[in-house]
Formats: sequence, C-alpha cells, structure tokens
Amino acid sequence: MAVVTVSGEPGCRTREVAQLAAQRLGFTHLSAERVDSLLGEEFGPIIENNSKAWPDMAASLLLRLATEAHLVIGVDGAELLFRNFPALVRVRVVAPENRRIGNVMLDDRLDRAAARVSLRKREAELRATRKARFGRATAAPDTFDLTLNAGSLDTSHMAALIEAAVSARSLLAHGYLSHAAEAQLQFQIRLRLAR
Repeated sequence: MAVVTVSGEPGCRTREVAQLAAQRLGFTHLSAERVDSLLGEEFGPIIENNSKAWPDMAASLLLRLATEAHLVIGVDGAELLFRNFPALVRVRVVAPENRRIGNVMLDDRLDRAAARVSLRKREAELRATRKARFGRATAAPDTFDLTLNAGSLDTSHMAALIEAAVSARSLLAHGYLSHAAEAQLQFQIRLRLAR
C-alpha cells in the first residue's frame, strides 16, 4: 500500500492540500472527520477522541482500507501510525503566523482579532489532542519526509510537490497491502488494544 500523511499547523489549509494530492494521485482521501466517523462505526461511541488507544484503533481501521486503496490521510499525527513502513511519504505544512491568521479570516469570515483568538484556540486543541494520543504536544521535525511552506506555495503547488515525491519514491510499485500482511498487523494491534 502507498500512504501519504498530511498534517500541519492550524490555518494552513492542510485538508485542501490533502484533497488535491489525493485527486492528483488517484488515492482515497481520508479527512480527520471521516476517520473519526469510521472509528465510531467500527468501535462504537465509547471511543474518546483523545484516548491513548486512538492510534492503534486508527491504524487498525486504516490498514483494512489499505487492502483496497492507496491512501492520503489528512489527520494530524497520522505520520506516527505507520512507523518503519516503506511505502510512506509524511508531509508537514507550515506557514508564518500572519498567513495562518489571514487564512482563518477568509475561511471563517472573521476580523483579524477574532481570527487570532480562533487560531490560538485551534493550536491549543491540537496540542492537547497530540499530547493525549501520542504523548507529545508538538510534532517532531524529523518525523516528516517533506515540509511545505504555505506562506510561499499555494495548495495546488503543494499537491504537485506531494505527487512528485510519491513518484520519486516509486510508491505505487508497492501495490495494495495483502490480506495476509494486514491480518498479521491487525493481530499485533488487537493484542495491544486488549491490554
């Protein structure tokens, strides 16, 4: 299976980057909202969004989907779900604060002061979620293969660079995840979840 993870700072329009990259690559796009919905269907409403079990549950779900499609996962922290996986490109989108505030102003139709407050709130929520799920509030720079600056690149440029990275790494040569490999990985995940 080929997997591209796209995460970034709030206000960087990472969802749009992930959608465009998936469209260009012909991959299945999974947004944070879609993953949460699928987790609810799979594990029921008892799952807490900030649970320490969230990474294993998400990996279990995504591995099953990877037997049928290549994936672009637009979930912050998804780069940590597939450690040591060979067919993976982990992308981080960053931008200067002024650009991120400007994006929030445009996207949410807020004035500058309200957009700054909204951005601070999103940053705090993102840090709290990362800390609860992965034990670390911020993303380590060395967990990414490609860092893109939304301050100088628009979403279509970033999607094109992701497509080029996938091509350069020949990720499509890996094919889909076999059912046997998925079953072995699922067994390991379920053992961890049972503890």
